[in-house]
Amino acid sequence: MKFFHFAIIIVAFVAIRLGLVLGGMLPVLSSYSMENNLLSLALIAIALCMGWVLSGIGARKAAIKGAIAMLLGVAILWIAAVTGYIFRRPVLGIQVPSIDYFIAALAITSAVNILLVAAVAASGAVIGRKFKGGKS
Repeated sequence: MKFFHFAIIIVAFVAIRLGLVLGGMLPVLSSYSMENNLLSLALIAIALCMGWVLSGIGARKAAIKGAIAMLLGVAILWIAAVTGYIFRRPVLGIQVPSIDYFIAALAITSAVNILLVAAVAASGAVIGRKFKGGKS
């Protein structure tokens, strides 16, 4: 699999998850429900797999590609969050007094998600190099 495939998988995963949140089938993202925890673990597993597959290019480049892939997923998050804000369907699940705080909370959530996927992809690349017998 190539980077493009993993980027499509992450975007599709995030889009389906947020579609289910907007549809009311999943709880908001900030809740610690079993479903959200399992889906977060699945996203981490996808990022780890991406790092493993991309271990040949090095941890730094795998982290950059992981960040780019999650940036595409975060774009879907922004679209879903703004759509939820307009139609009064909570996506993030936090109370904010104004649109400024909403954007700040969304930006912080986005940054954390991007950094998390980048770190996990880099970890996957390091682990992949160790087990595949490549140079470190």
